Amino acid sequence: MKRRIVSFLAIAVVSFIIGTAWKVYPSLTAAASIFSSPSVAQAQPTSAPTSSSAVDLVNQAQQLAKQGNFSAAIATVDKIQPANPEEAKTLLQVKQRWADEVFKQALNKYEQGDVNGAIDLAERIPANTPAQQQYAQVRKTWFKNSTVLELAEQFHQERRCTTALSTISLIQDPALLGSQRVQDLKQAINSMQAANPQAQS
Repeated sequence: MKRRIVSFLAIAVVSFIIGTAWKVYPSLTAAASIFSSPSVAQAQPTSAPTSSSAVDLVNQAQQLAKQGNFSAAIATVDKIQPANPEEAKTLLQVKQRWADEVFKQALNKYEQGDVNGAIDLAERIPANTPAQQQYAQVRKTWFKNSTVLELAEQFHQERRCTTALSTISLIQDPALLGSQRVQDLKQAINSMQAANPQAQS
C-alpha cells in the first residue's frame, strides 16, 4: 500500500514539473532566440516573440542591420516591448552591438573628412551604451574640428590662403589631417598661392 502511495506521489510530482516547464519554456526561449546568431545582422529568430507585431519588428530590424543601417535598426528594436527580463536583456545586448557598429561607421566618416556626417550619425547612438561613452570622449574634438574645417574652407574661398593654412594647423588629429578632404583643401590653397602670390593674407 505504501509503495502504491509513493508511486502515485512520484507520478504527480513529475507531472507537475513537466506541466510547469511546458508553460515556462516558451517565454524563456522566446527572448533568447530573437537574435540568437553570433552575427547580429544575420540573426534569425528560432521561435516567435510574444506577438506577431514583435516578430514583424524583429524582421524589420534584421533587414535594416543587413543593409548597414544600424541606427534605424536600433530605433526599430526600441519599439519592441519585452515580455520578460530575459527578453529585455537580449534586446539590450543587440542594441549595444549595433551601437558599436554605428560608432564604427561614424568614425570612418570622420577619418574620411566628413566630420559633420560623422557627428550626425554618432549623435544617434543610444545613451548608456559603451559606444556612447566612446563617442563622448571625442565629441568636443569632432565639433571643434568641424568648425575649424569650415572656417579654413571659407578663408580659402575668400582667397586668404595664409589664414586658411594657419586655421588648418589648429587640427591636431592625424587621422583627420590625413583625410582626402583636408589634403585636397591644402593642395587647392597651395595652388592658389602659386597662381596668385597676392593671395597670402
